[in-house]
Parts: sequence; structure tokens; C-alpha cells
Amino acid sequence: MDSIYIIPILIYFVIPIVGLATYIILVKGLKAKIDSVPYFSIFFLFMIYGGLLLIILTSVFWSWSKLLLSAALFQGLYAPIVAGLIVFFIKYDYSVCHKWIYYAAIAYFPLLLPVSIFCLIVS
Repeated sequence: MDSIYIIPILIYFVIPIVGLATYIILVKGLKAKIDSVPYFSIFFLFMIYGGLLLIILTSVFWSWSKLLLSAALFQGLYAPIVAGLIVFFIKYDYSVCHKWIYYAAIAYFPLLLPVSIFCLIVS
């Protein structure tokens, strides 16, 4: 297999599969510890941060494409809305898990601009 195909396979197939496996393991571990696991909030945070990771890795190790542009538009336009909804609807004081989800959703907003600038500089 040519080395030009290894990087996209790692970025677009292996990392999402590892993210999904990590999500499943995390949710199973949280089921045993807390009563109300926020499945959708955790899933959407994994999706948002996984998308940022894919954009960063693609701009560092590969080249921009139309597909990556659509992912970047999602990260810039819709992901802040999703993160804002998570911040608005999560029960902050319910458990430590809920508190960390709240912090992770808030942390997306200050990360978006530096990541965007970094990707523009690198690519």
C-alpha cells in the first residue's frame, strides 16, 4: 500500500472508530457510577471535539479538500450552537460528570479561534 493512502485512512477511519469505542467505554463506565448518564451531551461533545481533531490532523498531515471545508463550516457554524445548547440544558450540579460536560462545552468557544488560526497557518 502506498504511503499516500495511509495518512487519510488513519485520519478518517481509525480516529473516528477509536473515538466511538472510547465513547462506548466511557458511557458503560458512567452507567455503573451515576444514575442519569447524559448520553446525547457526551456524544455531541465527542463529535465536536473529534471534528476539531480531524481538521487539525488533516491540515497538518494532508491537504484541504471540499469535504474538509464542509467539516470546518460545521465546526464554525453549527458546533457552537450545539455546545451552547449543551451548556444551557445540562444540569451543572447533578454530578461530577455533568460538571465536566459543562466545562467541556464551555471550553469549545475559546478553542475555536486559535484552532482556526492554526489550521490556516499550517495549511
